[in-house]
Amino acid sequence: LPPYFLNNARALASLEGLARATDPSFSIVSSVYPFALKTLLADKTGSPLLRATLDDLATDTKTGRLSLRKMRQLIAQLASLSRKRKLVVYWDVFFTRGGRRLLRQWIQQQLKVRLCKL
Repeated sequence: LPPYFLNNARALASLEGLARATDPSFSIVSSVYPFALKTLLADKTGSPLLRATLDDLATDTKTGRLSLRKMRQLIAQLASLSRKRKLVVYWDVFFTRGGRRLLRQWIQQQLKVRLCKL
């Protein structure tokens, strides 16, 4: 993750604490969800750092391949934190540039594995 990530996380936690003093049901993740998802997955700048971060979050460290298990866990965590249904999160993810890239990459890996078995 980027080095400034920890400082940003601390700032967001402080802001969420202040907001929850007024509204106990407030969730910073629900508020930031659309922006964060689009920034990480849309990757409009073509940032190698964002791409590497996304790949690290979704790749199995042992095999170097995309991990369906890790992607499902990320979706479940994001759905839980954002208070959105998993189906909505899947929809949001796969309609971004980065989400489609991950899906294509995973499909290509699966085809290679299946073709090698023939």
